[in-house]
Amino acid sequence: MQKLWVVFKKAPFPAIMALFALGLFVCLYRAVTVESVKLYIAAGLIFCVPFSAYAAFAFLAAKHRIKRYVSALISVAMVIPLGILMMFAQVILSFDAGTTVFTDPADYARVIRTAAFSEEMRAVYFPEKLPTDASAVRFHYNPAFMEADETLMLKFTADAKTISAYADRLEDLAVWQGSMSDSGCPLIQKGIPYSGYESLLPDDFTVYVFVYSCSGYENEEVSLAAVSLQRNEALFFAVR
Repeated sequence: MQKLWVVFKKAPFPAIMALFALGLFVCLYRAVTVESVKLYIAAGLIFCVPFSAYAAFAFLAAKHRIKRYVSALISVAMVIPLGILMMFAQVILSFDAGTTVFTDPADYARVIRTAAFSEEMRAVYFPEKLPTDASAVRFHYNPAFMEADETLMLKFTADAKTISAYADRLEDLAVWQGSMSDSGCPLIQKGIPYSGYESLLPDDFTVYVFVYSCSGYENEEVSLAAVSLQRNEALFFAVR
């Protein structure tokens, strides 16, 4: 503790900046690991660069390897470049997480937990766990950013009995059901992003609409599921 005080006394500015950068690192690293849909355990260490740089200059100044005013000037000069580096790193990692389609069922629990949708939206209209026989799994979460909508999508294949059980449960929850191409469908006739059916859901899918506002799901709140007994596929989608 005494040595740390000596560093703050001999090189106050880089030492204070190092302390600030350490707190920033803890917050940003948590954001890209604990609170992120995709884990960036190694890539997230880039947020440690400012702390390492400021701590190094504080140490060098305390050891009289460089002059105190030199360490302060360099520390001031590094504020903008390191800030830009942190901003770009955060943008790149956020963009990557928002465009990643997950296929490992082991990742589903983290993604569904991290999604900012209401607990009711996740618990009632999305499976809490994937069925044990699930295969061809695809799921994607894109958080809301500026004017972009928040979306959550899950698709998987299972045996006929499992898919039929989902269809029976979803029928009880739906406020509307039918084909996406039906004239009475309350949604704009289009596909589901990142599902493999980006143009239009085939007619062998029965669509179950749980939540919708007005017509369409651009800048709207919509929650739906679709089941194909022919393909043994189930699909869940929400946007707001």
